Amino acid sequence: MGKKNCSIASHNAIPTVEQPCDGTERTYFEDFTENHNKVSLHVVSSTPPPCTMFLFIETDEDPTPEPIPVLVHEPIGFGEISIVAENVRRIAVRCEGDETALCTGFIFFEKTFCICCP
Repeated sequence: MGKKNCSIASHNAIPTVEQPCDGTERTYFEDFTENHNKVSLHVVSSTPPPCTMFLFIETDEDPTPEPIPVLVHEPIGFGEISIVAENVRRIAVRCEGDETALCTGFIFFEKTFCICCP
């Protein structure tokens, strides 16, 4: 048998979050592969209270994740969190608290993955 030609690669994206603060969940990243991965996330919310941004990170190990609030800190006017997660399958945001408000921010993520690694 020959040696497998495996490789490690990465890609990143910075989707802008701009959605109603009405409790609707929106997916910003989804991985349909079987490849092992690690994702570094940096999430920023510029959404003023009473609207709150909630982050969901679905992984192989946690397909129904608990929401992670991204709270805005006064007087600076934004909130941010950084997380590293393994085997991420989906990243979503839900905003709630004021149906007339607009939830805004961004998600920077870098996904490192392996093709054909054990």
